Amino acid sequence: MIRKLKTFLGRVYRDICRKVASNADVEARFARLLGLVKRLLTQQLKNKKRMATLPTFLPHCHEPMGSV
Repeated sequence: MIRKLKTFLGRVYRDICRKVASNADVEARFARLLGLVKRLLTQQLKNKKRMATLPTFLPHCHEPMGSV
């Protein structure tokens, strides 16, 4: 399950990086989040500096899945 999520996250990360690269202002806004995503994607299981959880400043959606 986690492997599928990391694969999906990697695809979205690369797509956003491509789209943001053309605009320096937008790239600066996304730099912090993209840095966290890159760190999350490159970390190894045995790495002592790995992220245990994502920081709490990420937005959360409390709606149940499937509701529109």
